[in-house]
Amino acid sequence: MHVFSSEQFEKLMEASGFKGPWNSLVDLGAGDGATTAHVAHLFDRVYATDISPPMRWALSKRKFTVLDVDKWHEEAGPFDVILCLNLLDRCDRPNSLLRQFRTSLTAGGRLVVALVLPFSPYVEVGERGDHKPSEYLPVKGNGLEGQIAGLVDRVFAPLGLRCLAWSKLPYLCEGDLGQAYYFLDDVVFVLEVVPVSKQKKILRIVDCECRRIRLIEEGSFRTRCTTNTKITLRRCTVKQGLA
Repeated sequence: MHVFSSEQFEKLMEASGFKGPWNSLVDLGAGDGATTAHVAHLFDRVYATDISPPMRWALSKRKFTVLDVDKWHEEAGPFDVILCLNLLDRCDRPNSLLRQFRTSLTAGGRLVVALVLPFSPYVEVGERGDHKPSEYLPVKGNGLEGQIAGLVDRVFAPLGLRCLAWSKLPYLCEGDLGQAYYFLDDVVFVLEVVPVSKQKKILRIVDCECRRIRLIEEGSFRTRCTTNTKITLRRCTVKQGLA
């Protein structure tokens, strides 16, 4: 699995205003750790999780500290950066996971979420047994921009997560018997935790003005404009490619 290079990751973090520290990183659902390895050198301590025993073995071989998939937030942390790459659409309880992020980030830390849009959840191992998640994420909207706005306003904001920057990147993932690899487009979001004192005010503005979103088609930034306040979503323009 390839999501971003070290250079692309650093540019995304810069666009979000992240100044450090770069002490600790955890990559949830890290697979064999290939993407984790691209950014591991930036951090003093690197943690990872995965549900698959062979993947956990591969992560250990890369010298990453492997945490329990259910107790990762208790075994270590808080973390300066949390990676949640192409996991929310494969997770049985995505809402619960997003809530855990609030208490698992350091002050000023960043959550990096990658998703293939349009949102189409498929859970390999879950409670229902029908490949559908136990918890529903209300991702709605037409087209890429509608789906992005739906995620920001209907999923992230109600849970106290504010989007600071986003970008669309090519995503190379492992295929199946019919095709060895799939080339998809990932949308990568960089988020921060909103302090409780500010959360209600921001949510009121989002509720009242969510229909007034204006997304600029071109340029380095995409700005979400409201009549009551300025809320900026920076679109980080990164070099496309798998290098």
